[in-house]
Order: sequence, then C-alpha cells, then structure tokens
Amino acid sequence: MVADRQLHQARVPTGILLLIAGIFLALGILGVTNKVRQTTHSTARHGVEVGQIHDCLEERGPDLTWQNKSPKRPNVFYLACEVEPDDWGLMIAERTSKGWREITTFRPKGGTWAELWEYMTARGNWVP
Repeated sequence: MVADRQLHQARVPTGILLLIAGIFLALGILGVTNKVRQTTHSTARHGVEVGQIHDCLEERGPDLTWQNKSPKRPNVFYLACEVEPDDWGLMIAERTSKGWREITTFRPKGGTWAELWEYMTARGNWVP
C-alpha cells in the first residue's frame, strides 16, 4: 500500500508536462525578436511599417504565435504584435541552425484583427 502511494505520488500529470513544454517553447519564441537576423526584403517591400512592427515585437514580444502548417517547413513561425489597437503586424521568422532568420515583416492586408485571423488560419497553427 505504501509502495503504491509512493508510485502514485511520483507521477507528474501530463497537463503539467505540457504546460512546462509550452512555457519553454514560448520563452524560446519570445527570445526570437531580439535575436532575429533581419533581411532587407521587409523594408524594401513594406516600408516604414516594418520598423513599427519590429519595435512592437522588441518591446513587448509577440502577442500571438503560429507555427507553419506545412510539414516541409516546421521551423517557420508567425509572430503577431498589436502595434496599436486593432492594428496588427506580423513577422515571419525561421529557426535555423545559426539562430533565427527573418523571412519578412508586414501588416496582413489592412492589419485589422479580422484580416490577421483570416491570413493566419490559412497558413499556421496557433501556438499557445
């Protein structure tokens, strides 16, 4: 009876393990914004909004994160930040062996929550 109780107490609930794994993933993603190798593509293509989105991500980190749905590109993440109320920006970054690399940064369509959501549900899986 004592051995059964000790064995039962030694088990860690699956929910706690998933929570811990989620926290480590979130911390790794939050660390992305300060360590991303930026590309010139974003600024050349999307202009001033890129700096605003970078600032938002650097100051507060991503508000929401998605992982690419494609099994061919599991290391691509979408980091969303609310630059101003209902004005959302998005950085697409790839985790490489040398760290994080920015693919691009922009406002999806008009940058509203509805437009961000429409854009992301077609491309990524939300990472809690």
